[in-house]
Amino acid sequence: MQAIPGTPGRGLGRADQLEQKKVLAAFGGHAAKNKSNAYMLKGSEAETDAKARGDWEAAMEAFGQSQDEFHETSPRAKNASFTWTAVDGEFAAPSERITNEMLAEITERNADFLGHAQSGLEMLRRFEKRAG
Repeated sequence: MQAIPGTPGRGLGRADQLEQKKVLAAFGGHAAKNKSNAYMLKGSEAETDAKARGDWEAAMEAFGQSQDEFHETSPRAKNASFTWTAVDGEFAAPSERITNEMLAEITERNADFLGHAQSGLEMLRRFEKRAG
């Protein structure tokens, strides 16, 4: 088993020390996915300003806040789009909960994220072509 690039932890490159189920569970967890996906978001104004000042501690703090906000807000629109939910004691259908603004945000974010994934896929295809 090979190491997973960018993965914190020791022994990930050695199969004898790798507890695959724990690693997959950590990467598969809701919070872990959202916090990882936050790396693909455009930096917040606070983060951008801190970087411009060279204040890396403030930039990391601002990014952490962005991760937390993304983790809190991202699932709301997604869940509203495909689950029935009780709102004020009444069940509301997804069509009654998702707004045009939520739909536009989901669509834009998906396009951005898929663009990043496409770049990675192209890189892997080049690697495969060179190796083959």
